[in-house]
Amino acid sequence: MAVRLSPEIEVDALGFDLDHTLGFDDRLELRTMLRYARGAAASHGTAVREHASALLALARAGRLTIDQAVAIFLGAYLSASQAQAEVVRWREEVVAEALVGMRPAPGALACIERLEARGIPVAILTNGWSPLQEAKAQSLGLSHLPMLISEQIGALKPAPEAFAALVGQLGTRRERTAYVGDDLDDDVLGARAAALVPIWVPERNPAEADLRALPEGVVTVRTLEELAP
Repeated sequence: MAVRLSPEIEVDALGFDLDHTLGFDDRLELRTMLRYARGAAASHGTAVREHASALLALARAGRLTIDQAVAIFLGAYLSASQAQAEVVRWREEVVAEALVGMRPAPGALACIERLEARGIPVAILTNGWSPLQEAKAQSLGLSHLPMLISEQIGALKPAPEAFAALVGQLGTRRERTAYVGDDLDDDVLGARAAALVPIWVPERNPAEADLRALPEGVVTVRTLEELAP
């Protein structure tokens, strides 16, 4: 079986991004970090949020581990020994909340169910850390899907090695494998550079300028349900 995305494009398997594509965690990591600095936030206002957001961005770019990012953040408001101890508790709290707190993206669960019913291989390729990403997938009812997490495979999207790992998992040819994501740089352009078929499902309505700037071969859908009607 294959999935026809357009009159010219047909694929045998699909990989999916997790965050903001299959589901939403409503800034779970940021929210929990700010809870740990509630007293400081009350006195320093938006500076605390900006500090946490900047450190999380460095972690997502692979320049810090998540433990390092949280320890640096908490170290600004707690003693060094307290900060290190709280990192462990923070990780446990975030994972516990993820297990019950994910919201599925519109059409996501129906899309996956229909693809599986048709025998189409499906997998998740996500940047992030374990066991948080597994907890998110479990919350969405998608823990049965093969999952490749950047921390475990040693490659962050948009690196071609990340998409090569996905193709290896799915057992398909690159040109017959689609990758679905919300991020233009990491997901769409990363998949295209790795010779996969990129599918963009924007979190918000894209501006006309964004649509005009899309390279040839990018498929855009409003919801995931359009992939498996």
